[in-house]
Formats: sequence, structure tokens, C-alpha cells
Amino acid sequence: ATDITERRRVEEALRESEERYRAIFEQAADSILLVDAENGELVEFNSRAHENLGYTREEFKKLKIPDIEVVESADEVAQHVKKMAREGGDIFETKHRTKDGEIRDILVSTRVISIGGKGFALAIWRDVTERRRLEQEAREAERLRSIRDLAGGVAHNFNNILTGIRGYAHFVRKALEEVNAPLEDIEKLFECTERASHLSAYLYAWAKPTVAPLQVVTLDSIVGALVAKCRLALPANIELVANIAAPDTHLKGSLDSLLKALSNICDNAVEAMPEGGTLTISADTVRRNGAEREAEFAEIVIADSGKGIPEEVLPKIFDAFFSTKGTVGVGLSLTLTHRIVEDHGGTIEVRSTPGQGTTFRVFLPTVQPEGGA
Repeated sequence: ATDITERRRVEEALRESEERYRAIFEQAADSILLVDAENGELVEFNSRAHENLGYTREEFKKLKIPDIEVVESADEVAQHVKKMAREGGDIFETKHRTKDGEIRDILVSTRVISIGGKGFALAIWRDVTERRRLEQEAREAERLRSIRDLAGGVAHNFNNILTGIRGYAHFVRKALEEVNAPLEDIEKLFECTERASHLSAYLYAWAKPTVAPLQVVTLDSIVGALVAKCRLALPANIELVANIAAPDTHLKGSLDSLLKALSNICDNAVEAMPEGGTLTISADTVRRNGAEREAEFAEIVIADSGKGIPEEVLPKIFDAFFSTKGTVGVGLSLTLTHRIVEDHGGTIEVRSTPGQGTTFRVFLPTVQPEGGA
């Protein structure tokens, strides 16, 4: 008989140790891989590694690092390999391609280790795609704030200069009237200053947006004012069709700001129909998902039968200073519209077919009137 108590104790301790490290290995938040340093084959990896890239364990076992790595050049790979060989490891960022072709940003930490006298690379991958996206958004937001501050200052000073130009132009016109001289050129100067004044106003409104004190208003008052304004301004070759299906619906907002936002959409619609067409304005209520739950929204639809917006242009129409009108447009009207709607807790959806027209749908949250149920 042989006493194997000690051997059993050691075996149990080894089993517990292996289970402990296997649990740590499998439950780690990052992808962990052990790669053969000679042939680049995956020797071992945790579930996170293949799940994050969309592969099954069996599919992932057949891959090598070059199958998932997205690099600019072979020199980039060689640089990391040399650093690992020289320093025993490296930390770098790269890109990986998932099974369905999506490119993900990856932070990689590698170490060269020896197991049983053989060299391996231990790699820990962390997906930083979302972090990089948020960082990019933060940089863009900061850049936009800087541009707005600059634009606000330029608009303010530009308006001061315009005031002086208009003042001196009045003196010139008065002098010309006294000698019965032609006034065509000076009137053109006034037209130019008026256009410049509108540009300055748009620029300042975009840079320093202000929403008037919010009050409860009806859908009818908003869309009714918009329709009345359009009837006065529309060219004779454009037909206006209006329909308000839920006139007593209440919203909380600034009538002036919302009217400005919707008027900008109508102005763009008119410009899209130089040969004439139909401008349709309708309003109703819909149920849709809000910030926390499904809620009732007022839906204001503005549609034209114009030339439409090209597919490649459509995603850019709310971008600041984006314009398809050359030197005529300033590219701020729809940007301002988008911001006003967002300030009112609403959203805008746009659909367009080249040659058939464009439809804007503005959704604004409804409220119960004072004393309502």
C-alpha cells in the first residue's frame, strides 16, 4: 500500500489553481490571446476574443493574426514585431476586421513570454471604437464652439460696419436727389447692404441662438401663421395646398422661433421649384417613441414637387455653411432650423427623390393645455 494523500492534495491544488486562472481568463473584459511566435497561429484565446469579432470558437481557431488585422502597410507590422523583440513587448493601436466586415479600433498590449522553452506572444486587445467616436465628437463639438464664437464676433462687427455704410449711403442718396441725379446705382447699394444684413442676422442667430420664452401654443397658430406667410410670398407659379388635421393640439414653444424654422424649410422648397410646382403644408398628431417612452407628437409636413436633393447631398443639408447655391446661399438656414427644432425637443426627418421633390417631417412633442386632463 502507498500513501497518496500528498499527491492527491497537490493534484487538487493544481486543479483549483487551473480553474481559478481559467475563470479569470474567460471572464476578462478584454480579449486575451496566446500566439505562436514562430508561425502566428492562435494557440489559446478567451471567449471575448472570438465573440467580439463575430466568430465561433471553431472558426476563430483556424485564423491567423493577418486574417483579422487591418494595417496600412507591412512596414507597420514589422515595426511592432521589432519593438517586441527588442523590448519584450509593445502597446499600440490598430484596426481589426470583424467577420461581417466591420472595422473596429483596437488598443493592443503585447508581451513576449516563454512557455516550456518556446516563445509566444501574449496579446490583450481592447475595443476602443466607441471611445474614439466619443473623442472625435468632443473634438468636433469644441471646434464648432470655437467657430460659433468667431462667427458671433464677426457678425457683430460686420453689422456695425454695415450700419456705417447704410448711413453714408443715405447721405449720398439725399445729395443725388437734390441735383436730380440717377439713383439706380445707389439703390443697388442699398439692396446689397440689405442682403448683407440678412447674412449677418443668420450668422449671429447660428452663433448665438436664443429661444424666446416658451409658452403653450396651438398647432393651428403655428401652421396657420406659416400658411399665411407663404400665401403672401409665394410666386404665382407655385400652388399652396394646406391641411391642419389637429388644430387644437398644444405645444410648448416659441411661436416666432418655430415660425422661423418652418419658414426656412418653405424658402428652400420654393427655391427647388424655379419652374413652378406645388408646396404642401399639413399637420396632424402621431404616436412615436420619445426620449423615455412612446408619446404624442405634432407632425408638420412640408413637401414640394421640385427637383429633389441628390442622395449624396442629403446627409449634409443640416451642416453649418453647407450650400448648393454657390455664392448665393450662406448654408445656415437649415442649420438654424435643425437647432430650433432640437431646442424644442423635436426631430426632423427628410426624404427626397431627385426629379420628384422633397418632404420634411418635423416632429414636436405635444403638451396638455393648462387645466387639461
